[in-house]
Amino acid sequence: MGHDLSAAAAMGQLRGVLRSYAWDGGAPGSVLDRCDQLVQGLEMASMATAVYARLEPPAGNGDRVLHYANAGHPAPLLLTREGEMRRLDAHSSPMIGVVPELGRAGGAGRTGARVTLPAGALLLLYTDGLTDVAGEDADERSDLLERTLAAAPAGASAEEVLDLLLAACEPVPLRDDVAVLAVRLTG
Repeated sequence: MGHDLSAAAAMGQLRGVLRSYAWDGGAPGSVLDRCDQLVQGLEMASMATAVYARLEPPAGNGDRVLHYANAGHPAPLLLTREGEMRRLDAHSSPMIGVVPELGRAGGAGRTGARVTLPAGALLLLYTDGLTDVAGEDADERSDLLERTLAAAPAGASAEEVLDLLLAACEPVPLRDDVAVLAVRLTG
């Protein structure tokens, strides 16, 4: 949270912590809980959003399974090769640094979700710098992003989809960081 050098340094620390917990191979909700506990225990950052996702290797039919947990971050989007757009918003939980007892011993922790991603699908993850723009309606910007993704030509590469999304949705002027990751799933 924030836009200054302190916020950037805190995010760098959080990314390192997340990577170390992810290396253990734990469930996505558990990984985010452990990050939250360390962040709060060491007072590393006041608040942050995060999606932690793990994509399994393809099955015999080319489908993949995505395991994910979301701590207050914009929901990832899935576009099937048939053009169906889905928001992956199951099991969303509070931001990191917000609920002190979340995931601690005896308390309920974050849960994860599991979704099968068919071969040819496109997975999109993005930061709120794309949708939360000062002076504009965040819901309208989210709708624009989803409509633009749903209208992407079938079979367009991840790079082509990113170009379309940024042409339609990139805030002008840019006042917040924008990160967008598109992954086209091949068999």
